This record gives sequence, C-alpha cells and structure tokens, in this order.
Amino acid sequence: MFGAPGCSLYTNCILVDTIPANGTWTINIPGSQVLLGCAFYNQALILDSKANSAGLVTTNGCKEMVGSF
Repeated sequence: MFGAPGCSLYTNCILVDTIPANGTWTINIPGSQVLLGCAFYNQALILDSKANSAGLVTTNGCKEMVGSF
C-alpha cells in the first residue's frame, strides 16, 4: 500500500467503521434465511503514526460466513 510498505488492502471499503482501541466490533445481520451461507470479508486498518510514512498498518483479511447456531 502506498506509503505503508508491507501492508496490503484485501477487501473493498464498502463499510467503514471505527472502534476504540480497547473495544470490540460487532455487526448485526438481519435474521433472513436468504443470507444463510453468504460470505463477507473484513480487515482492520490501524492508525500508527510511528509505523511508516502513511501512519497506518493493516491486519490480514478474513472471510466470514453467515450461519445459524
């Protein structure tokens, strides 16, 4: 990624959200049978002014599946 050597963007930026550094992120998915088995992807972008000239680092991407318990 430009200005952040070693960092890659693996997902589209369709939804962007912020969380506190000591918090957790959750997403509510509607209880629709149509969504069962659908996949979505996520990745975090972390602000770190000392990491590189862009001031950010990225996590690995992750594929999630909508399912039921």
